[in-house]
Amino acid sequence: MKKSILQPMISDESVIVQFTDTVVFDKTMAVMVPNGYIAFVFADEKAQFRIEPCSEKKIVNYGKELLGKNGKVAFVRTKPLPSMAWGFGNIQVNNERLKEAYRVGANGKYNVELVQPTKLISRFDVGEDITTEKLRERTISLVKNIGVSLLGKYFAGTEISVFEIASCTNDFRAKFLAALQSESVFSEMGLALKDLTVDGIHVPEEDIESIRSRINAPEKKEDTAGEGLLKVQEKFVADLSKKLDERFEQLREQLYAKQDEAPDISGQIRSMREELAEELSERLGDKMQEMQETIADGLDERLQELLPLKEQAKEEYLKTLKVTAEFLIDRAIDELELASAAGMIYTNVEENLIKTFRLCYENKKFVMSYDDYRALTAEAPGLLSKYDVISPTVLQEDEYGDPKSVEMPPQVRFYEAGLNVSDSLTARDYWCFLNKLRHKSPENDAFLRRKFLNFAQEKKYLASALGFFKAHGLYTKE
Repeated sequence: MKKSILQPMISDESVIVQFTDTVVFDKTMAVMVPNGYIAFVFADEKAQFRIEPCSEKKIVNYGKELLGKNGKVAFVRTKPLPSMAWGFGNIQVNNERLKEAYRVGANGKYNVELVQPTKLISRFDVGEDITTEKLRERTISLVKNIGVSLLGKYFAGTEISVFEIASCTNDFRAKFLAALQSESVFSEMGLALKDLTVDGIHVPEEDIESIRSRINAPEKKEDTAGEGLLKVQEKFVADLSKKLDERFEQLREQLYAKQDEAPDISGQIRSMREELAEELSERLGDKMQEMQETIADGLDERLQELLPLKEQAKEEYLKTLKVTAEFLIDRAIDELELASAAGMIYTNVEENLIKTFRLCYENKKFVMSYDDYRALTAEAPGLLSKYDVISPTVLQEDEYGDPKSVEMPPQVRFYEAGLNVSDSLTARDYWCFLNKLRHKSPENDAFLRRKFLNFAQEKKYLASALGFFKAHGLYTKE
């Protein structure tokens, strides 16, 4: 009887794990493992045993119960893995001490070692070849997110000038490597981050020239009038935000005291928005509309907390459902049925933000330090509006009355979970939509009628939200 030998057919150095085709194990079948590889034998898509480098080992020698089963062999590379490239740019640095504002970027490579092959294989579909490019796809977002955050903070608020950046490469590399090695993403994939190189830290030449020109230019009189007006506006927004916080807490206390008067609460919310529009109009004139919309959007999630949930979106109702959110959306014939799917998605995403992405969550609020919140303006341009920056919801003050901790707006939560700025803003829009769909109020009904021409559009948008959260690992219930 002719012998069948399973062996690796790897010609590409980027291949880390290569599977054979599925075969039926019989007495003639053997495995050949060359030096530089180990092999794992799978039967019915479950790893059975490991084979070290050898010229030939018969499958039957490892157990006759394997005969007749469908199986395949994974050949795993034990040689050092190729380096993977990383890079990012256009991080805004605003060094107020040195009065320097510029964009900075960096690039280099990172090296990982495969320490637990079976753990790595389990992170992919059984039978799927694993390459360094696929490893990079799974890890590069973490590398970028940590690198962007670290690089933006590294130069802001220090005495390091833009002209001295090249001298900081080694120190930045050490901090970057330490920060990445403290993350669990690599170990969860059976990898260990061994080394990281920084090939360069770079600033666009036009930014350097702009700073050099400012330094060499004769001193100019500051536009104190313009700065004074800006400070007045910022103080007004901060005072108004504080006033709205107080009003919000009054409404919350009323709701707790009078659980059955939700329609009255809705009416007061509308009055609150009208008062906001009137006060902004009187104080800011042409800028009123922009600020009204920004502040009102920022309040939206907090206002939703005051409104009653639809029965179909309540937790006790959702626990009785044994179907997927996708199924609920597909079969929905009215908005109330969509509310169940919205509740299911909202609850799972929130749970993942807390447990999987480990965002700080205290007293039913997502919390971050005020310093980290302010740092987002330089680290993630476009994530926060101007008015988000100067009027956060303050949760704790220090002994001098200055903000110490603040509530994370929705887009910041998603950014902290690893999304880029654009995707974080998209996630925020989906999140606010889910919240409106879950809660009962005339305002929410009016919003949905304005946003969607018909039920089919609303249904399609909810399906799009589900697909988005799934694709970014935020929804994992199904």
